[in-house]
Amino acid sequence: MRLRIIVAPSARRQVKAVREWWRVHRPAAPFLFEEELANARRAILETPDIGVLAHYSEIAGVRKYLLPRTRYHVYYLVDPGRQTVFVLSVWSAVRGSGPKLVKP
Repeated sequence: MRLRIIVAPSARRQVKAVREWWRVHRPAAPFLFEEELANARRAILETPDIGVLAHYSEIAGVRKYLLPRTRYHVYYLVDPGRQTVFVLSVWSAVRGSGPKLVKP
């Protein structure tokens, strides 16, 4: 099964903000966030169940995949019937709580 990824508008905004912040505040590795995000995309497309279930989410089946060095989670939902991975949020793993997620 070949999956496609759809990134929610709110997740696109989060990615843009993190990318810009990372480039300014992490001069030793300004593109690390983007590299980890690209690796996460590949990993999720190859093995959609690679992320752990986000049990607190009100949306059944939401998974989160950790970007290990930048410490962000990619929250996503797989819809096998539509052969689609929906990226719902990209959220700092060090925040006290998870993001508010909206079902696609």
